[in-house]
Parts: sequence; C-alpha cells; structure tokens
Amino acid sequence: MENVDSPHDGQHSAPERVGVPAAFSGEKFAGLGVEESLRIFSMLYTGSRSGSALLRPILGDDELLTDAEILATNDEWQATRARPVSPGSYASDAYSNWEQVRAILHQANAHGSATQVWNSGAGDSRVIGGLIKEVEWRRLPNNLIIETARDQTLMAVVAEAAGPVLVVDLEESGPPARIIQMNQAFADMFMSGFSGIAPTFGNLQPQRDLALSDVRDHVHRIFPDEDWESFDRRTTEIYSGGIDVLGDPFYLDGNAFLRDYYVRPIGSEGFAGIWVYRPAGPIAVNQLPEFARTRSMAVQAAVENLSRPIAAHRVILDKEGELSDISLLWANRAWQSYRSFDLPPGTLASESRVRFTEDLLPFLKRAWTQGESTQFFRFNPDDADTETYRDDYVRQSTLEIETIFSRTDDGFLMEWGDDVDLKVQLGSDMEAQRQAAFEIAFEAQERSIRKGEHDRIVRELHDNILQELFVASMTLSREEAAGGELDSPRLESVRNALGKISTDIRAIISDSKERNGDPLLETLRNLCNDWDGVQNFKVELEEFSVVDETVLDRLPPIVVDNVVSVTREALANAVKHSGGTKIKVDILILKDHLQFSIVDNGNGVDPRNSRSSGTLNMKARMASLGGHLEMHSTSSGVRVEGAAPFSIEMI
Repeated sequence: MENVDSPHDGQHSAPERVGVPAAFSGEKFAGLGVEESLRIFSMLYTGSRSGSALLRPILGDDELLTDAEILATNDEWQATRARPVSPGSYASDAYSNWEQVRAILHQANAHGSATQVWNSGAGDSRVIGGLIKEVEWRRLPNNLIIETARDQTLMAVVAEAAGPVLVVDLEESGPPARIIQMNQAFADMFMSGFSGIAPTFGNLQPQRDLALSDVRDHVHRIFPDEDWESFDRRTTEIYSGGIDVLGDPFYLDGNAFLRDYYVRPIGSEGFAGIWVYRPAGPIAVNQLPEFARTRSMAVQAAVENLSRPIAAHRVILDKEGELSDISLLWANRAWQSYRSFDLPPGTLASESRVRFTEDLLPFLKRAWTQGESTQFFRFNPDDADTETYRDDYVRQSTLEIETIFSRTDDGFLMEWGDDVDLKVQLGSDMEAQRQAAFEIAFEAQERSIRKGEHDRIVRELHDNILQELFVASMTLSREEAAGGELDSPRLESVRNALGKISTDIRAIISDSKERNGDPLLETLRNLCNDWDGVQNFKVELEEFSVVDETVLDRLPPIVVDNVVSVTREALANAVKHSGGTKIKVDILILKDHLQFSIVDNGNGVDPRNSRSSGTLNMKARMASLGGHLEMHSTSSGVRVEGAAPFSIEMI
C-alpha cells in the first residue's frame, strides 16, 4: 500500500481556538502539503460544533481505498469517541463498522463526496452510544478528505429548529401521554396563559412529566374555533404509523401550516416523537386539497368591496351523499348588507334563509351535481317576520335577485348575486356609464355654446355698443362747441348717463375675463346651506386650501361644475337614503389637485345604489377630469371620496 503525500510525523499543535468557524472552501487546500492543510483545518474547525476530521486516503495497487490516516480532529469529533484518537491513527482502528465506512470513503475519494446518516446505537469500544449524525466526506483539491458531522440527536433538532417544536415520549403501546420537551417558539404559539411551567430550554425549573392531554386541552381553549376533532384523529393516525411524516397540512387561526413528524431514539431503548411546525408555502397552499379554504379566502379578499353580493359556502351532505345544507364560509360586504346583522362563518342556510327547503335547496342540489344553477328570488311581505333581512328590502316586493350558484374545484359552493330590477332599469353597467358620459359630454357642449355666445356678446359690447356710445358722446360735444341752443343742464345729464353706461359695460367685460361662473368655495358654501335643515339634517362644510382664494375664484368651470355636481348628488343620496342626521363635507385644495369627501352618519347604503346611474355619473364626472371617486359603506354610514387634478396654468 502507498500513502498519498508524505506521512505525518508528529502531532499537530493547534492554534488559538475560535468560537465560530469560518465559511469552508475546499480551494484553500489546493496545492497545499499536509502541514499547511493542518494549519488551515485547525483555523476553520477548532471550536466548531460540527465534529470534523482531516483524513489522508491510503490506496492499494488497484487504486481502491484500503484505509485512511487520521491527520487531525477537533474536540467535537473526539467527544464522540469512547477513547481518544491520536493523529496518525488508522481509520480502520477508530471507526465502527469499518467496511461500511471504507466503502463510503472510497466513494468520496473516487467521486468527490459522500454522505451518511450515522446512528451509533448503544455504542462500542470505539464510539459512544446515543448519537445520530449526518456525516459528509469531501475530497479536497490536494486529495485529502475532510469529514464534517452535523448533530441529528433529539435535543439538537429541537434547539436548532426555527419554528415551533414539540417532543413527546412514545409509549411501547398506545398513543403518547407525556411531553419531554418543547422549544420557546412552541410555547409562544400555543402555551400563552398556561398555568404550569412549560418544559422549554429557557426554563431552569420546567414542569417535568407534563401530560400531553393538559397541553392539548389548553390549546383547544385558546383556539376554540378550530376543527380539533379532525386534527386529533389525524394525529392518532400518524402515531399509529410509527414512521416519519413530512408536510402534514392543518389550519390554525385562519393560517395554513405544515407539520413534520420524526421518530427518533432516546438512549438505548426509548423513542421520542418530534413535531416540527412551519408555515405552508405558496406551492403547498395552491396544490394541497386540505388548503382549499385558504384559496377560497384569497377570493374573498379580491371581492370584498365589490357591489355584487358574493359568498362562499361549505357543503353539508347527508348519509346518502346528497346535499342537505350549506354552511357560510365567508361573505363580502354587499352580501352582508342585505341582512339585518352580519352572519358569522358557520351559519347554516337552513337557519338563515327564507323558504330554504322549497325555494333554495333545489338550486343548491343542482349546482352541486351539475356544477351551476341560477335562481330568481323575490321577497314576500311575510319574510319580514324572520328578522333575517333588512326590513326595507323585504317590504320592497319589487326587489328580485338573480343568484348564480357554482361548484368550485375545491368542493365549495360560490354564490353570486345581482339585482334584476337594477339590471332592467340600467340595461347594464356599461349602458349606465355610457349614459353618464353622454350627459357630461352634453354639458361640456352646452358650456362651449354658452361660452361662444358669451364671447360674441362681449365682442358686440366692445366693438359696437361702446363705439356707438363714443360716437354719441362726440356728437354731443361737437354740438355744444358749435353753440347750439341745447339746454346745457339736460346736455350734461345725457353726457353723464352715457359715461356711466360706458363704465358699466367696460366693468362687465373686464369681470367676464376674470371668471366665468361662481367661485368653487362660495358655491359649495351655498350648496351646503341649501341642504342644511332639510329633513332635519345638519350639514357642515370644512375647507382648507394652500392656494390663494383669488386663484380659486378662477378655477376652470369644468372643474367647479363637476365637483359641485358630485357634491350635490352625494348630499341628495345621503338625505334620501341614509337615515342619518348629519352630513360632513370636507374639501382640501392643494397646489395641483383638490380632494373632497362627503360623510353621513346613517345606516349604510343599499348595495344596489353603488351601481345606480347617480353613482356611476359621479364616478364618470371625476374620471372626465382625470380624477377618481370611491364610495365606502358601513353600518355606521357612507363615505364618498373624490379627487381631481388641476393646474394654475389652466386658469
């Protein structure tokens, strides 16, 4: 047999220990002899928590690895040995199960690397017992082999895990009853308010032999809305399997999680079960059927503020597998606004919908079996007795709802509602928007016509009437100079009248150049005063501007007219429909745009009104200015917010 490189002829003296090893790079050893390699090994691995050794392979004539010389080790590696191993020792004398280790070392030498999960079991004359290591061997550029081992023992897994970890004592028969250990992340997530002392690494005097049932009961109390029956049933199945399980999905407090389960030995005979919890990633959420609820909740976020009533339901099947009821999963604001109060998740349709069996159930069954169904629903006056729906809706017997029920791939039923009366009235949202745009265009055309007529009158006043007055004044002066017999006082009176008329006309022309129409703030003040007191409403206007009011007086009429029209429409809607007593109008005028809001303290808006012609008209007006308008409705009132840009150069 021959050695690679020169033999090591003495024990290497390690330099000063370092607390954290530097990042390893095999290139550091390229072209180095043994002594320099030992120096770099000591610098990188002295004090490391990874058991490490530097080996020199010994090859036979057939180039197969027959043994290896141990050149250097760190303290963590030595701690796994039953007796100290000196530099220069043969690996065949230091490693248990040498033939298995030799095959792995040969693979590393031939192919560059090899790994092994090593369990020392009860130990022997060479290694101590109770060790689980993930060992990696890598061939360096100078043909030495570096060995590093990562601790996979029970407590190391718990200590190093970033997420919650729970360790339970596995009984020889039956499910576990005792907790061995938990990390601080588990205690923070599940043990808030626990009366005992959780057995975490941070507690110097933890509560030993903590019953698993005590922890389970505590978690059930702090998260009462979870499906713990299914969770505990699945947990029992995993315990019965007795093998590692990765990525088991579950919900907690509306969030998607995965849990991994490992079976690991304790000492020479016992075993422990390790639960590691982690948030589910996007791939798991999008693919696993258990996370269908999470995918459905993503839909809720997208439709929460839409004007159409939309809801998702869980399906309840009877013993024959037929749909017998549905349970509310979530509903958007428009759907809830038809109710007297918000229905919580889990509400059964059989207990919250009128005429469930005769009117609704057949459509639900059809949607479940065929994928889709459409129901046209109209309230009856008797439905008011249920107190489930808003009384003003129920008593409007003309209100008819078109509802589409559709089955999702995840096994839920989606409900999409629409107001038939409103669709008939408007034709469609597009038609309403087209009508609003037409009205704005018509107003702009009228404004242009009026401005043209106004400019024509101004020109007539300036070019003709003022000139004629000037000629008349000159004629009077000429007659007076000629010594005519005109009555001098009467002549003076006529001259003064002509002068006053001329002055007034010039003032009119000058004023028309400064502005067309009333100033914005003055118009809004008058508008709020007009609505103040109507049906006992109190209307308040609060204004703030960083622009001089003389500039505001000359805002383009198109900006003034549209902002005033939107405010007038919002005030009218609040007085007619809100049922409140107070309206507050705020306007903020900045250098390049203005913002305004109209807020009432009523009961919220009929979701149909958010798509009415008046509302769409308001949105179209703001859009025509390059701005926007939004309407937010809650049970405490409606808030209309708008903004529009302008520039001083426009004035």
